[in-house]
Amino acid sequence: MGADLGFAVRVHEAVRVHGMEVSSSAVRALVAAGDVRRARWMLGRPFSMRSTQARGRGIATRLLVPTVNLAAYEGLLPGFGVYVTRLCVGGRAFQAVTNVGNRPTFGEASFAVESHILDFEPLEMTGETLIELEFLSRLRGERIWPSPDALKAQIVKDIGQAKDFYRLAELFH
Repeated sequence: MGADLGFAVRVHEAVRVHGMEVSSSAVRALVAAGDVRRARWMLGRPFSMRSTQARGRGIATRLLVPTVNLAAYEGLLPGFGVYVTRLCVGGRAFQAVTNVGNRPTFGEASFAVESHILDFEPLEMTGETLIELEFLSRLRGERIWPSPDALKAQIVKDIGQAKDFYRLAELFH
């Protein structure tokens, strides 16, 4: 086609990162599988989504782990599970741990992306405030817990792992 239209064509070798061939299909597959760490290698930045705040069911707050719920999102999301994330709003970035999934422990499944901010400070947010959520590392998959207390104990562990992730990240920067 280049010869017909009078322009030069150069074929480049595929880009490889950590032994993986970089492509949009490969990135989408990694994200859908929850492998946000390898997707970040390919993208050269964390996989992220942008949305606004939505009203949740209030269950997390009753468990003493308040969350920010994100509004419905039609784009690509990581596989169901719990992730170390960074929540960016109003020019500020907050360390967070995020659940993506149906939250099956409390009966009828209801899909949500909800983040617990680790270094919380009060924010002025409305339903129109744009939130960017960066996925840094997957902690675990989604599962049904036998009781709210068992879920709360696991959430405490997830928060501890997320804090450890951020502590280690600071050591190497």
